[in-house]
Amino acid sequence: MNDDFDLIIKNGTFFDGRGTHPINRNIGIKDGLVTSISAEKLDEGEAEIIDAQGKWVMPGFIDVHTHYDAEILVASGLEESVRHGVTTILTGSCSLSIIYSDPLDSADLFSRVEALPYEPTLKILNREKTWDTPEGWIESLKARPLGPNVASLIGHSDIRSHVMGLDRSTNGERPSKEEKQKMAEMLEEALDAGFLGLSTMTNPWDKLDGARFRSRSLPSTYATWNEYGWLHKVLRRRDRVLQSAPNLNTKINMIGFFL
Repeated sequence: MNDDFDLIIKNGTFFDGRGTHPINRNIGIKDGLVTSISAEKLDEGEAEIIDAQGKWVMPGFIDVHTHYDAEILVASGLEESVRHGVTTILTGSCSLSIIYSDPLDSADLFSRVEALPYEPTLKILNREKTWDTPEGWIESLKARPLGPNVASLIGHSDIRSHVMGLDRSTNGERPSKEEKQKMAEMLEEALDAGFLGLSTMTNPWDKLDGARFRSRSLPSTYATWNEYGWLHKVLRRRDRVLQSAPNLNTKINMIGFFL
């Protein structure tokens, strides 16, 4: 057996994440990677030992729907998620990301939807948000002491409000062809930077915060299917992810959404 492990987790009830029956296994880890999963005792050598007798050992959980975008700026360890076994989180859900929009627009977009206190959220964004590109977001994350791994979606409301302005993007006005092209280019830019895809929202129940346009629905809910189509074409061509939700008020929207 390899006697050069950094960490050994022994005697644990091991779940492999593939739905197979749990079994007792010893896990050897070297340089942060699992290098041995064995029913036999591993040579402990100088390794740190965790005795997991009576405990479950399993791959880390992936939280595919979070709104940690602002919280991760001031509590980068996300300790509660990590404590519950989450090792990867996804930001930018429900059309909401803080990539292109300025701090004020971002606070208006996020706070009421996610029940965040408005003034503290705006204060955090004013202090911490130093980027306005997907690459800038990634570099900001790299400079922070992250707890879990982080993957991101780019938000349709973020893109739309940046291109049209938060007022025009939430008053029913349709974007010009040039503005739709700009949104598609911004999506491409995010995908090039490594974002997993696009999040959008067609359900109008979520509302803006702030004093300027309070209680208007999120920008992406004002988009037409033609506008969605411009962005969906990019995702199909790039084989990337769409995360969204239908308008629960109308069956027609729900049918179109699933089509």
